[in-house]
Amino acid sequence: MLKHEFEVLLGRTVTDKSYVEANTMYMNAGEMTKEDFCREWLKIGHTSLAHALSDSVSELRKQLDKAKQTIENLKAEREAMVGKMLDQWESTGYDEFREVAEEFTTPRRILRYIIDNEIPLRSNDYDAIREILEEEHNYQPIINEE
Repeated sequence: MLKHEFEVLLGRTVTDKSYVEANTMYMNAGEMTKEDFCREWLKIGHTSLAHALSDSVSELRKQLDKAKQTIENLKAEREAMVGKMLDQWESTGYDEFREVAEEFTTPRRILRYIIDNEIPLRSNDYDAIREILEEEHNYQPIINEE
């Protein structure tokens, strides 16, 4: 909310410092409307409790953002590890590398690697393709009626 909006809704002018503090609280207030926030601000906005709660929310949001970034980094590391395992599988032919990769990724990722690298499909690869088609495209196998 802009300082001017805040002042109009309060019906008075505020210092820049008060506005910054209020706006931080407003941003931490979730889905609260500007009007509702300003009514509450007039009642309790200047209390040390309101400031402490707002500060706690700000700190928790920072921690959440940091955790989200850590998760994204771990996902990228996992994807790199899967790629290395699949590369080792392709170059050595040892199925153990593929099996390890399968524990850390989706059948779709394994199939994409197989197709991109023109590796012959196995029967369980066809099963995975059928499952994907059934889930995403309402695929029904053709039944031979001979």
